[in-house]
Amino acid sequence: YRFEEIMDSICIYFDISVDELLGNKNKRYRDIAIYLLKKHTGLTNRQAGEQLDNISYSAVAKVYRRFSEKLKKDKALKKKIGEIMSNIKG
Repeated sequence: YRFEEIMDSICIYFDISVDELLGNKNKRYRDIAIYLLKKHTGLTNRQAGEQLDNISYSAVAKVYRRFSEKLKKDKALKKKIGEIMSNIKG
């Protein structure tokens, strides 16, 4: 997947702009973006951070790890992630 495809799918799913996704008001969207970018693109932590408004590579790694753990326990969140990804495939 490409960076743009994932970002567009998140924005469409939550009905937000890219600016809102990258903004500091709601980290939930940004955390989803970090998780999906790391999981479904070949981006390194540093590259993902640069694409997401210059987040440090260590912050990207921390968010990805925490989000992965949260996803194991939260079925509703897992469903949302599946729906976001199905928007790209479909």
